[in-house]
Amino acid sequence: GIGRMTLPLAFISPPGSICDLSSGMLEIAKEKLQKEEVLNRVKMVEADIASLPFPDETFALVLCLHGPLSIADSSKAARELTRVMKRGGKIIVDAHSKYWAAKHELSKNPEAALKLAKSKLNHAYDIFGDWCRVFSPKEFRELFERNGIRVIATYGSFAQSLPSEIQQAREWNDEFLSQVVETMMCLGREPSALGLSFNLRLVGVKNIAGP
Repeated sequence: GIGRMTLPLAFISPPGSICDLSSGMLEIAKEKLQKEEVLNRVKMVEADIASLPFPDETFALVLCLHGPLSIADSSKAARELTRVMKRGGKIIVDAHSKYWAAKHELSKNPEAALKLAKSKLNHAYDIFGDWCRVFSPKEFRELFERNGIRVIATYGSFAQSLPSEIQQAREWNDEFLSQVVETMMCLGREPSALGLSFNLRLVGVKNIAGP
């Protein structure tokens, strides 16, 4: 992407790589990294997440956030992300939630909402004009377990579920902001609420002995 996670990590971690299918996104990231004088610590790689140009077991930490797993061929992408991880390495990855999509679709297309809710496989769904793969928490967890990942935890993101008046507010006082953030974090950690979050986030470790 545009370096949202890469930039802060460039100051504190060993040298790494930033990967995106879009040369334009990488150009924005490059400008940011140059401005902060850390470009020499990051390799820029234009590539498809489902076909990564890295050798096996290259990285101790893999971050794949803000939805690329949902846009790509998710089975191939999960296999590639875990292939390039070192044994004992960690991964943080997210994807869009099937049950949030079903709830969101209910008022417009109840038939599609029911199909999503009852589906036993990850399903393609149009989220904000982009066709994405959506998952239940179980499907998302099993996708990475099949690829040799021991799942430490899954979390949910509820930012898209905030009431419109909160999302559109131009000014928040510090106390109110703190309460909103803490509420979202509590919901994100609550197993019974996880499936209705907009995004699912998984944290895992690659098994030492392999899949």
